[in-house]
Amino acid sequence: MRADWYKKAFVILHIDHHTREEFPVGRDADEQKTRRLIELVSPDILQIHAKGNPGWTTYPSEVGFTPPRLERDVMEVWRRIANQLGLPFSAYYNLGRDREIMKRTPEWNRVDAGGVPDDNMLSYSTVVTEAYLLPMIDEIGERYEPEGFWFDGSCFTVKACYREECVARFRAMEYDHAPRSPLDPDWDAYKEMHREIYRELVRDTAARVHERNPRCLVAVNVAYGLLMPERPDPGIDYLTQDIADNVERIGPSASIRDAQRLPYDFMVTVWASDRSGFGAHDGSLVPKSVEQLQQEAAIIISRGGRFSAWDNPTDGSGLVDERMQVLADVTPWLRDRQPWCLGRVNVPDVSVLHSPETHYANTRERRECFVNAAPAVESASAFLDEEHLVHEVIPGWRLEDGEVASNLL
Repeated sequence: MRADWYKKAFVILHIDHHTREEFPVGRDADEQKTRRLIELVSPDILQIHAKGNPGWTTYPSEVGFTPPRLERDVMEVWRRIANQLGLPFSAYYNLGRDREIMKRTPEWNRVDAGGVPDDNMLSYSTVVTEAYLLPMIDEIGERYEPEGFWFDGSCFTVKACYREECVARFRAMEYDHAPRSPLDPDWDAYKEMHREIYRELVRDTAARVHERNPRCLVAVNVAYGLLMPERPDPGIDYLTQDIADNVERIGPSASIRDAQRLPYDFMVTVWASDRSGFGAHDGSLVPKSVEQLQQEAAIIISRGGRFSAWDNPTDGSGLVDERMQVLADVTPWLRDRQPWCLGRVNVPDVSVLHSPETHYANTRERRECFVNAAPAVESASAFLDEEHLVHEVIPGWRLEDGEVASNLL
């Protein structure tokens, strides 16, 4: 039986490390100071990097790439603090990007029709899943026993790939060649093959996690939202999306997640960004004001989502006092609203259909297989918001199952 700790949670602390080769990883992860700042914020879930998209870990790995300057096992520090505070501990793992793989084992990286490697995108048709991803997930699970895995970097990196493994699979489906452009009549079939490869990745990864620990929860960042309006795999326990500071996109994104019948969260940065700060780990990021975080949180929790706070540590894995203090000032405001918002049930006046068939047809000219843009649906959602009409954005499976919650579709 799956655990229910996520359903009870309302505030999530997510540390977005993305360690690099030159980082003195763990240097600043003093257990006493880290615990003090976590207690100040008082979250319901602790989420920390095991491996980010550069490919380096935050712990000594026998499978992956251990940072040369690793000074302390960050995963172990956070695991102990979670145990001490009685909090669920979730491991961040980047499932779709790995820059060290791109450099060291380029034959596992996605390539375009001309054989040019896509920047930092794994090709799941290769043996990368069996040879690297799943063994490292096993390692993390066995060593740190996380209550959850938060997988990143996957669905939005899926593009039509021309590795020989991809081409061979397509030919085995009785097609004589791999199409190179949307003008080719087999283009749609080639993109759908890559979507199916991705579905298999999610299914196999979730099954692997649950086989080791049936109570460990699995979430995949961004999946099963506007870009992928499909029925979630049975192995998916909750939905999640990092939006940084793009709160204007929460409306339709929340409406479709609400309609997927799974609990969900949206993640915002604790710091203000002009997009240059996403890789910053020098402690210099400017914190958002308490009022801005409250406004962003209000949009999230009023839609039925959980509030997830994303911060970057120092290059030595330390939490930054100033930003944790700002977040701590927001937590009581969230707790005051938690009884009204957690577990909210949407009662829509209008249902808006967002079927995968239509979405994939509308985005067929793109090489990306899951495109995070649905202008017709987003416009309809914005209009309904302006008219103060509660609405749901239903994926195709809800219509097929006859589950339309309003009187107007």
